[in-house]
Amino acid sequence: MEQQRAYVLHARPFSESSLLVDVFTREHGRLMLLAKGARRGKSRSRGVLLPFTPLLAGWAGRGQLPILTTVEQSGHAARMKGKPLASGFYLNELLLRLLHRHDAHEVLFERYHDAISQLGQLTPAHSPHRVLRVFEKHLLHHIGFGAVFDHDAETGEAITAQRQYHYVPEKGPVCAEPLGRYEHALRISGRTLHALRDERFQSDEELREAQHLTRTLIDHQLDGRPLRSRRVIREMSRYW
Repeated sequence: MEQQRAYVLHARPFSESSLLVDVFTREHGRLMLLAKGARRGKSRSRGVLLPFTPLLAGWAGRGQLPILTTVEQSGHAARMKGKPLASGFYLNELLLRLLHRHDAHEVLFERYHDAISQLGQLTPAHSPHRVLRVFEKHLLHHIGFGAVFDHDAETGEAITAQRQYHYVPEKGPVCAEPLGRYEHALRISGRTLHALRDERFQSDEELREAQHLTRTLIDHQLDGRPLRSRRVIREMSRYW
């Protein structure tokens, strides 16, 4: 494979001179590649195999660990600090945890590229919530969850902005009236469901509700396994 669009999600040492690199590629999905000699001081790839940098990569070999043969930067790296940087690592961890290897997700790759570009345009003090909520929504769709935002999962009626709903992960939104049904499910307003559907948020309250919903649905997919990046974000938020 040659000249494949890719991003590094994670890299770790392998032997004294090499790296194991998790990459997200447009045409081949998530892969693990062996970057031979990438830890050497004179290696051309050493300063390129970094997160949030658009790459053109090539690799060769069969089996579970192909060898990286070529890599070059294909655009400007997103420069992030503070909240945007932590958010970028959160997106990378989501992809590592929720995508199967070798499953192509061409549209999701473009969504990730857009999200990283948008995070790179934020200052450290800017809130990344809108970027994260929109990406989480598309990630859930592309891994086959099929989150519902436009109709009641039981009646089929269109979501009404003024109503309250319970979001049942296995079904979707269900009108919160009459009381007593699904009382343990997350409660969310129809207005926030509309905001997620349209990807336009009018208030901080809509963003907070949307965050509770997308995180709940992602946790459902993770089957209770915690995300390390969330803990890091909580710890860093003490200093923001």
